[in-house]
Amino acid sequence: VTRLISRGLLEGGESMGRDLAEKVLGDHFGRLVNVIIGGRKTGELRPGADPAMAAILLVSANLFYFESRSLFRHFPFVDFGDDKDRYSRKLMDILLNGILKPAAEAKPAAKKASKKTSRVVPGKRVA
Repeated sequence: VTRLISRGLLEGGESMGRDLAEKVLGDHFGRLVNVIIGGRKTGELRPGADPAMAAILLVSANLFYFESRSLFRHFPFVDFGDDKDRYSRKLMDILLNGILKPAAEAKPAAKKASKKTSRVVPGKRVA
């Protein structure tokens, strides 16, 4: 199904996108957005986060995974290539918790560079 949709979007352009949104996928996407809005209302999700963007990130990440997992399984550092449940858990962890350390755990900013550090000056050639 995902390959058919992708091919339709690539080959059908704007009119295919409109048809898919209005006739096929719009209701499902709307329900996902509403779930995210519900999470904002209950205080489970950050109020400033755009529900449609969160839904697009979730759908996009899953679409890409299912289209590309035969590639992922060959990367030695990917431990979820053949495990969609593990992929889903890891995706949701990053989507919900981000990749930045909480401010309380973050290291203080690095000290100023010493005078020995070279700097690139715009317009000046570097030897």
